[in-house]
Amino acid sequence: MTINEFLTTGQAWWVTFLILGCVILVVSATSAFVGWAVRDGADRRALILFPAIFVLWGGGALATSLTLVLEFTWFLPFALFPIILGSAMSFLPVVAGVLARVPVHWMIGLQTYRVLGGLFLYPYMAEGILTPGFSWPAGVGDVLTGLAAPFVAIAVLRDPEGARRIFYAWTAFGILDLIVAPLSAAIWSFGVGGQDMTFAVTAIPLFLGPPFGILIHIMTWRAFELQRRQSDLTASSARSAPAE
Repeated sequence: MTINEFLTTGQAWWVTFLILGCVILVVSATSAFVGWAVRDGADRRALILFPAIFVLWGGGALATSLTLVLEFTWFLPFALFPIILGSAMSFLPVVAGVLARVPVHWMIGLQTYRVLGGLFLYPYMAEGILTPGFSWPAGVGDVLTGLAAPFVAIAVLRDPEGARRIFYAWTAFGILDLIVAPLSAAIWSFGVGGQDMTFAVTAIPLFLGPPFGILIHIMTWRAFELQRRQSDLTASSARSAPAE
């Protein structure tokens, strides 16, 4: 049995619904974050820019996964393009303005969705479809990142400066996991004997997996640093202001 055949069986129908639900969740949450950040007069172009990008990206990934068979060996450009483009866009004034205002702990908490990476363990443990060399790195790393996200978010909310090292370590681990997972998939040929991927598995490498996860990590890091810089400037101005 291949991974695609497994996902069409009655016992695995819920995997498809979980993936679809997760796509809707992350797009909706990201749009809500942007809406909150510009609620009091910031650059409202972001209200169009961010949702449009994520809707087109997420919708395109789902449409691609429904209509095409994506070989794992050539999905890399699809994964890298949004990461590179999104990272570059984070320096645009309209995007940087949002990142300077959106609560960082919200963005950290969004990564809780990564616990769904544990889905990769189920086909391996239940049916032996996926290889352990791929399932364990992909599943365990995602679950650990997702489980840690709420705790890191709370730590940053309470004391951003004091939690700085924890935030950096969690970010590095989360990004490293999303790099190791596709590399292990390439090394272990993804599944038994190597398999092409169709819906719903394709939606993961095209959107939910490394592309979105790494980009959100980068955006969160940018937001953390921008807000930290603002806090330092505010504190410096307060110290230099003459006493009345």
